[in-house]
Amino acid sequence: MTWSAIDELRPALEATRGLLLPFDLRRWLSLAVIAFFVSGASGGNPGVSTTAGDTPRDESPVAEPPPPIADLVALPEIDLGWIVLAIGIAVAIGLVLLFLGAIMEFVFVRVVTDRDVRLRTHTREQVSNGASLLLFRIALALGIAILIAVPAVVSFLLLSPLFFGLLAVLFAPILIAVGIGIWLVHRFTADFVVPVMLLEDRGVLEAWRAFWPALQEGWKQYVVYAIVRLGLGVVAGFVAGIGFVAIGLVLAVPFGIVAVVLYLVFETALGLLSIAVLAVIAVLYALSVLVAGVTLVQVPIQTYLRYYSLFVLGSITPPFDAVRSLRSTETDRTDAG
Repeated sequence: MTWSAIDELRPALEATRGLLLPFDLRRWLSLAVIAFFVSGASGGNPGVSTTAGDTPRDESPVAEPPPPIADLVALPEIDLGWIVLAIGIAVAIGLVLLFLGAIMEFVFVRVVTDRDVRLRTHTREQVSNGASLLLFRIALALGIAILIAVPAVVSFLLLSPLFFGLLAVLFAPILIAVGIGIWLVHRFTADFVVPVMLLEDRGVLEAWRAFWPALQEGWKQYVVYAIVRLGLGVVAGFVAGIGFVAIGLVLAVPFGIVAVVLYLVFETALGLLSIAVLAVIAVLYALSVLVAGVTLVQVPIQTYLRYYSLFVLGSITPPFDAVRSLRSTETDRTDAG
């Protein structure tokens, strides 16, 4: 018995080369936009640690009692309305990003199957599918919260810490199994149900109903895929981390030189201006690392993983083969080579 999850590793690599090579900057940048949302790439700000210096000792013979803390630190009044507004803006931005990420799942499939990188056109065409996928993900998250998070919080508040800890240990295997199930639903939805939605013009629930018999019939093949895909995800994360660090070190040289020169120039003029210049350079450096990292690292990784899932889906379940034409092309190219 052959395993499609193993057999399709090489064809997916050949298809990735066919899309990305020869190098075209416009194509890679368009794929970088897609990869950013699909992979969830984001930049992080390092924490700033501060240390307190030694305070001079009071040499007076009589020690006066310290003033009340309220007199030393005047806490600003907190307006609840502003807090609600800030939370609302954060939630709105998060939903927009999640919506774009859901749309890009479909755009990515269109791009790699058609090999036609028309970002704006594909994005406009997949708005309804993206909304359907977003609602499915939100419903899944709410279901998880109701089934797991809410009972856990209630138990934590009502039970003693010792009894709650024992209860958590007893239910740990169940929680692990639930976590694996959630990951499989999320993974199979993105890798297999999304292509079915595009191929058969279905909603996410209808696509799941269409894919479910195939999943039951070839469950062993899909289990092997899940294991291999998990391993590929770990390797991809490791490679991406190394790639981002390498790009950060390379870009740190020119940005560091510019920062030192500008700091020396503006320091004599105005201290605050030099700090502002350094802040701008730091922001540009972070953006440059993000753009270069997503373009040069995440694009080939995410393109390969997308091709891999499509090739496996078509191999296990031929009616859902979205890369049938590419499969024959890559086979002919390999035989000719």
